[in-house]
Amino acid sequence: MEPATTKPPLHPPERKLKWWYGVLIVVAGLFLIGMVIKGVLAQPNNAAGISSSTNFTVSVSSSPRGNADIDVNDNGRWSQTYKQLLPWSEAFGPGIVSVAAEKGGGNGSITCTITNSDGSVRSTQTSTGPYAEVACNTDRGNSGMSGSAGNSGTSGNS
Repeated sequence: MEPATTKPPLHPPERKLKWWYGVLIVVAGLFLIGMVIKGVLAQPNNAAGISSSTNFTVSVSSSPRGNADIDVNDNGRWSQTYKQLLPWSEAFGPGIVSVAAEKGGGNGSITCTITNSDGSVRSTQTSTGPYAEVACNTDRGNSGMSGSAGNSGTSGNS
């Protein structure tokens, strides 16, 4: 009797990954990582398509001289100051900044002004009356909030 012969099991043919496939995968991965990093680090633009990429100064003043509660949103970082003696000003870098201020009691006016780094006035808002409020921002012009006696102001972007 002859011994039984066993056949090796059938396996699909092995495919060896060519070295350039590996290089292509690494390059594509690096490209995708670069695009994600670029998207995260991109400077914000406002909805009107106007870049807020310059430095500027925001100032708040009142007449007669007094104090105000001031809220600042600097690119998503909030800060609050209570009973700040006016005039007040602060320089900011690129991005979107919003400032809201409410003056102490008594008649008078409060003004918020944004000045570009070249010295030109980007916008200004004024509000009058007891406990008057004013707001200005570097995105899409400004919004002014009125006290009991009304609001007047000019707005614009450069």
